[in-house]
Amino acid sequence: MLLAWAIGKDRTWVLTHPEYALTESEQKKYSDALKRKENHEPVAYITGEKEFYGLPFYVTRDVLIPRPETELLVDKAIEYLTTSPLPSPYKGERDIQPIDTIIDIGTGSGNIILSVALKTSPLSFRPPSGGLQTGQALPSPCKGEGDAAPLLLNKEEVGWRYTFIATDISPAALAIAQKNHERLCPDIPIQFIESDLLNFLVHKTSPPALPAGMQPSPKEGMTNILILANLPYLPTSDKRQITKNILNYEPHTALFSGKDGINHYRRLIKQIETIKKPGQTITLIIESNPNQHQKLKQLADSSFNVTTPFISITVFK
Repeated sequence: MLLAWAIGKDRTWVLTHPEYALTESEQKKYSDALKRKENHEPVAYITGEKEFYGLPFYVTRDVLIPRPETELLVDKAIEYLTTSPLPSPYKGERDIQPIDTIIDIGTGSGNIILSVALKTSPLSFRPPSGGLQTGQALPSPCKGEGDAAPLLLNKEEVGWRYTFIATDISPAALAIAQKNHERLCPDIPIQFIESDLLNFLVHKTSPPALPAGMQPSPKEGMTNILILANLPYLPTSDKRQITKNILNYEPHTALFSGKDGINHYRRLIKQIETIKKPGQTITLIIESNPNQHQKLKQLADSSFNVTTPFISITVFK
């Protein structure tokens, strides 16, 4: 993989061209990459890219490297949005309206919100037939460039189904997420907000305005919210067990969460309890370790009423 990255080719090309001789600059790039890898630096940080949900995400040491297991969270979110009826808090008196707002808490590289946005967008596309080269932007689903599939509708005719919001406490992480947004789906409106979890709602600060022509369909506030979160869930004691490639390179603020590993989720659940309005439905889908699931469920049950479903994605290490 590092050799392919160093010469700017895909792995298939490398395997089918054994006679290729590296240039001096390519040899140096490859040699430097190998030294970094020998020092336990993750390959994703060396190449600046990590695939997630079939998409190439730009990453730096400012963000956690997207994990394959987090794709389960995206699967669950898409399943919930497309197939699962919302529970009615009114016991049959009336139906709850569909989800109108999706908030990704602690977005990092933006891998969760962008994957969900692309899968649920009213516009569709397929990657170029020859695959993606490292650093190459995907064709825009709203522009119809290259090998992109024909548009279902012109952008002006599309009524955006959801309001997408991504938050992170780190300005550097938000910059990475915004860069991935520009590369992968620039025409899907997403608001990026610097916020400690849901503080922007707790303190009622206004999200930044989107550019003209990218506003979602008008809605009367956020009535039915889906919150997605892959927050830090490792106990601080785990630092003694974690491998060097994680401990020495990935941001600790994205890994550890207090003595029991659920400080961030504990605060998030308390914030949801604070912001929830009468008649509003808030659904929470998170990633956590199996041994935390029961405690998180108890926290949610003690804070939420029947109108706030709680879905935890257990991750087996």
